[in-house]
Amino acid sequence: MDIMNMNEMIQKAAGIVTNILARIESRQLPLKDVKIRVSEKLEGADDINATVDKAIEWALDNWIVDKVLDYDEDDEEFAGELVWFLRATTEEEAEYLGRLSKAEHALLNILRNAENESRLGVIRANEALQRLRKLGFDLKSAPSIIGKTSSFFRPENGKLIEFKYLLSEEEKSEEYVTALKELDEKERRKQERLDRMNE
Repeated sequence: MDIMNMNEMIQKAAGIVTNILARIESRQLPLKDVKIRVSEKLEGADDINATVDKAIEWALDNWIVDKVLDYDEDDEEFAGELVWFLRATTEEEAEYLGRLSKAEHALLNILRNAENESRLGVIRANEALQRLRKLGFDLKSAPSIIGKTSSFFRPENGKLIEFKYLLSEEEKSEEYVTALKELDEKERRKQERLDRMNE
């Protein structure tokens, strides 16, 4: 297949992805299901899997969709586990993604492909930084992206190691953020009481 036909096939597949997600009320579907549905509708591609992957990559690069983590309530095999979803972006979400720096986009791509830790979308902060530097970014630390990423620390061999991770859809919800703030406030008050008792 020549380059022109390949690009047309990728565009066609990207259009199918968009149409599939547009018909779903939640605007999102597990990534594996999207790939199956697009493959079923795609005819004439030499390597359907590669074409579907390139179409999804194109849609991600153009902020038409986002690759997010959520719980698949319909899949008993993965019940209670975070899985990859493709989510159609709103105009506001697409604008936000479009305003991110190249380094932030690179970090998102790194996290979207991170599958080797105990949770999808997680990578050691120093490894993320090394990968970003290999891509040509002159950074002192891996960036944080408001509403998209966060960090946590885990002890390893007597040291606290920082990890970067993609926020799940649940962690972005108002209920979750409110509950987290309430928990932080309780911890702060508890610490203040302990400090007063120790004075």
